[in-house]
Amino acid sequence: MAKEGFLHKIDDLGRVLLPKELRKELCWDIGDTLSLCRVSGVMVVSLGKKKHPEPVTTDEGPPLYSDPS
Repeated sequence: MAKEGFLHKIDDLGRVLLPKELRKELCWDIGDTLSLCRVSGVMVVSLGKKKHPEPVTTDEGPPLYSDPS
């Protein structure tokens, strides 16, 4: 990612834009759940749960799906 930080305003409904290049770099997709928490006065945003988990391939049988939670 070329930029290290982003500056965005909170809209009237309390939403904040997560830039596409950042979502792509973090593998965050539309429909994923995000976890928000405050640590020492800083908001930390992390992936809570993938809407469509990535398949985990194995040598035997059908693919399994990873659950990040």
